[in-house]
Amino acid sequence: MIASLLILLAGLGFQDPQQRVAQISASAPELAESITIGSSEGGQPITAVKLSGKDGPAESDRPGILILAGAHGTHRLGSDLAIWQMEKMLADYAEGGASKALLDQHVVYVIPLLNPDGRSLDRSGNAAAMDLDRDGKTDEDGHDDLNGDSQVSQMRWLDPEGEWLIDAEDPRLMRKADPSKGERGLYMLAVEARDNDGDEERSEDASQGVQVHRNFSHRFDEFDRSTGPFPMSEPESRALADFLNERRHISLAFVYGPDNNLLGKVTTDKPKPRVQLTGYLEEDKELFEQAGEIYRELTGREGDGNPRHDGSPWSWLYFQLGATTFANDVWQVPTPTAAEKKDGASAESTRLAHCDSAGAGFVAWTEVDHPDLGKVEVGGFVQGQDWTLMPAEGREELFDKQHQFFSAMIERLPKVQIASFTKKVLPGGAFELEAAIENSGRWSTLSAQAERTRRFSTPRLKLNLGGAELLAGRAIQRCDNLAGLGGRQTFKWIVSGNQGLKVRLQLEVEPSGKDSKEVTL
Repeated sequence: MIASLLILLAGLGFQDPQQRVAQISASAPELAESITIGSSEGGQPITAVKLSGKDGPAESDRPGILILAGAHGTHRLGSDLAIWQMEKMLADYAEGGASKALLDQHVVYVIPLLNPDGRSLDRSGNAAAMDLDRDGKTDEDGHDDLNGDSQVSQMRWLDPEGEWLIDAEDPRLMRKADPSKGERGLYMLAVEARDNDGDEERSEDASQGVQVHRNFSHRFDEFDRSTGPFPMSEPESRALADFLNERRHISLAFVYGPDNNLLGKVTTDKPKPRVQLTGYLEEDKELFEQAGEIYRELTGREGDGNPRHDGSPWSWLYFQLGATTFANDVWQVPTPTAAEKKDGASAESTRLAHCDSAGAGFVAWTEVDHPDLGKVEVGGFVQGQDWTLMPAEGREELFDKQHQFFSAMIERLPKVQIASFTKKVLPGGAFELEAAIENSGRWSTLSAQAERTRRFSTPRLKLNLGGAELLAGRAIQRCDNLAGLGGRQTFKWIVSGNQGLKVRLQLEVEPSGKDSKEVTL
């Protein structure tokens, strides 16, 4: 029944990117493969698209990169960006641009809509029925459209216990009364809703489903009933976990949603027994600080990103899987600058000015007969529309800057290779073999958190003797975690064998890839 409802809603104008993703994959079958990784709570398919170039190393030897969007159902801008990037990379590859090298050397997995139910139902969570007030009924007391404009905004009404006043500068806005200035509130302000179940509470069962973007296992909030009964309880989060567990080469992730760990101060934490981290390891601080600087420079954004750890996909990816992960909210309704604040601007007035410019996001106040409260005014800011207010004329430029950041981070991935493999003839028919491995990338072979999680296999060198005899040294050796920009380690062996024998050295560095070199005795 839920699946049928979702299909109906999609047909009535709710934009669904699934068809667009299928069309993109079909347009370049040699580069793009569509993979169904699971089904949502409402029965919709969850799709990943694998982008991989035709040239270069085998896919199993390439670093994997993840673009994840749409865990929060109303963060449509993130899904749109992920799909735009797919189109950008495929078109650029066909033209021989920078994406050709990117896709020939890496595998990019794009999951543009982890929570398709939320997109179709225009709500933050999935299609699960919820009983948040524990009265034995599900979704019976959500938001209500009292003025019949097909939007859920706010309502205000006179009440002697209210904390709010109508703003004297702009009566469309509400502001809290300031007791220090002798002010006393006159109004109550709440989301547009009625008491549907007669318990004297409004909108306590808000029909938003389980919040998939808070259902992951790092610092999961077990006391918030909207996040699910337990970590990874939802089919959407389990589908992502299963998908990634089968693809251990994914070491870099970009998560588009309500969180942003690229703005504001980078905080660190130290490991403690039986306590999950609340900040990055100190050794990874510089990496995230540099990434933040690049992001701010490219996008022009400032401020505090305030990334949440509680059950978010980005924190799970970094802290538990060891993947270097950048959480990105893509865009927010502008807030006032310091100069604007001095002139009396507030977050609400700046937001209202943006809504006026966008022609959306704010509803004029009108009087309505409320079944529980009597006369109220309905209007104000529309709920859940923040990410839909991005001006259309600036979207292409915004997406291009975000993609520049994406490309800049990939350029910093570790590049470990056998820099040299040489022989020296010794007396008695023996040979000394010497090899050096080097990391020419900007980042170390593994982040400190990746080392801590032990998700990736230990880097190793393997000497294939080809009939020669090993006299000194080990045929299989563990490699160190090499620092970026020239981190280097050398190895030596002594072997004996007939001239003309070929000895091959193989390097395996998960998830960076493989390399090999050969010498002839």
